[in-house]
Amino acid sequence: QDLMTLGLDVGTPTEITIDTSPAAVATGRQIFDVLCDQCHGNLGMGSPTAPALNNPAFLAETSNAILLQIITMLL
Repeated sequence: QDLMTLGLDVGTPTEITIDTSPAAVATGRQIFDVLCDQCHGNLGMGSPTAPALNNPAFLAETSNAILLQIITMLL
């Protein structure tokens, strides 16, 4: 589903670098388990209330900056 259709104006943020160190990944997993897992599922498969986060097409067309902005807006 298009983000604008959902009422999310993500604008055009500049690209960012994501910390992929083991410590950052572990912290991200802890945050996901607490805040996201209940709707998106443990593996990001989605549910009736939240979209799949592991969709290759979505991930290919959505920059890290936009993903970060969406997550920040929704928290």
